[in-house]
Amino acid sequence: WEGELEGKRIGGFDRLVSAVARTRRQVGENVLLLDAGDLIGDTMLADLTKGESLITALNHLKYDALTFGNHEPDFGTAVLRERMAQADFPFVAANLVDRKSGSLFAAPYIIRNVGGISVGILGLAYPKTPLTTAKENVAEVEFQDPLPAVTRYLPELREAGAEIVIVLSHLGLGGDQRLAEAVPGIDVIVGGHSHNRMAKAEQIGKTLIIQAGAHGSDLGRL
Repeated sequence: WEGELEGKRIGGFDRLVSAVARTRRQVGENVLLLDAGDLIGDTMLADLTKGESLITALNHLKYDALTFGNHEPDFGTAVLRERMAQADFPFVAANLVDRKSGSLFAAPYIIRNVGGISVGILGLAYPKTPLTTAKENVAEVEFQDPLPAVTRYLPELREAGAEIVIVLSHLGLGGDQRLAEAVPGIDVIVGGHSHNRMAKAEQIGKTLIIQAGAHGSDLGRL
């Protein structure tokens, strides 16, 4: 690690496995384990295996959901579909569309029962992904504005019985802040992209925003 983490030994899947297991022992199985994206690219292991080894690791950890970061299409749409099929957990994005069919590329959200509480998890992919990757990687998909997507699916989640709504976001902290200001009714935003290491949640209105570093450096717990 460099910068603020230079000389420190943090992160790594061995530590992550231990931290997740410890949390589950402490609070029981009523836990959601989420990843805000950039799993399939942007690290050596991901590049060497086109993300396959990372999906295997998250399967082992029994993740509940993942959204699409700007690195998810690094190896093209065909490989991305392979990784989605390999995963034992759902990819979610309410603003990622298949250009050919016009339908969503993945489920917009999932609903989980956690300790008797219905929790909706709505995914948001990074809308500027086409500016950060090769054109051929995203030729088959369209990254749409997240705000209309949330406005559309948030009421649908509530009508489906979600008592808590979590937005799993790859918008970056600034994008998450703007979303919380623009759309009331989101309980929690679990964010990514800007790699913020937050010691405590930020609150905007009634929405809590959290983020936990990058590349497996931290396990955020709310």
